[in-house]
Amino acid sequence: MITVRAYLISMVAVFLALGIGVVAGATFIDQLTVDALNNRIDRVERNLTAREAEQQRLQARLDESEAYAEESSVQLVTEQLRGVPTILVVERGVDDGAVGAARDLVSSAGADLSGIVWLEDDWRLDDDATRERLADILGSTDDDPAELRQAGWRAVGRLLGTRLPDPVGSEGASVEGSSTSTSTTVAADGLLAALADAGFVSWEPAEPDAPLPDGSEPRGRVLVVSGIDSELDGGALTPDLVRAFHATDVAMVVAEVATTDGERGGVIDAVREDDDVDRDVSTVDALDLAAGRVAAVLALRDLADGTTGHYGYADGASSVLPASSSS
Repeated sequence: MITVRAYLISMVAVFLALGIGVVAGATFIDQLTVDALNNRIDRVERNLTAREAEQQRLQARLDESEAYAEESSVQLVTEQLRGVPTILVVERGVDDGAVGAARDLVSSAGADLSGIVWLEDDWRLDDDATRERLADILGSTDDDPAELRQAGWRAVGRLLGTRLPDPVGSEGASVEGSSTSTSTTVAADGLLAALADAGFVSWEPAEPDAPLPDGSEPRGRVLVVSGIDSELDGGALTPDLVRAFHATDVAMVVAEVATTDGERGGVIDAVREDDDVDRDVSTVDALDLAAGRVAAVLALRDLADGTTGHYGYADGASSVLPASSSS
């Protein structure tokens, strides 16, 4: 039987042994341990330096490849959209640089580019006041945000993607909504202006002082641009936008701009997985890259004969670029 006294003596002996070990280690072993740790740190630092140098070399090669792709992209798309009426519809928040580069390449392809319609974050319809402003423009009695937003986007789709009929009387052509309770109180030729005044869209013309589209232009093609950085719930509303445009027969390509860390596919996947639209809509998941912008232009070209596809680098893409075709 172990007594309390024996237990205490054992514990004292253990702590005494530990103390002796610490003293011995500090005297005889500590320097060896320090030297070993310093050697390991030196090796880690050398490996890190080598990795950083390799990363810099790889980044330099990547930058060279992207620069080459950028410079050759104009030659790849020259005349591919000659005279084709085209407009960009872009969700606010995606990278301005990628959008500007896409706009420039569309122009280089010879398109009759009117400009960019920026969709502002008011389309989230987060509050009663915002919903009331949109309902007033559309003449809607619907208070459901999803239905109201869909009605608005269908109205925009009819305006941008089709030639509207001649004005009726003094009121002009009307633009129907997505439900029987919705009719347009603003004439079609004033719809975008009303939306702009209410803060739902902003207009960036391709030429200085070019007016907002009023529906009098010929039927065109639309490049819809989104991304996870979109202020419209990180692109979560993009599938609704695409479905609304698709319902009004808009000929469109939907493109995604990757995040700053290169994440792509988060928005475009939902469009590609929508069985109602995927066969009629082309998608590009790499508008932030030169190859993706070339793919977007060539996909816009291919809409002339109804050819669609999914291009880029994310899952769901069939190839980086559309196959070359005559158009």
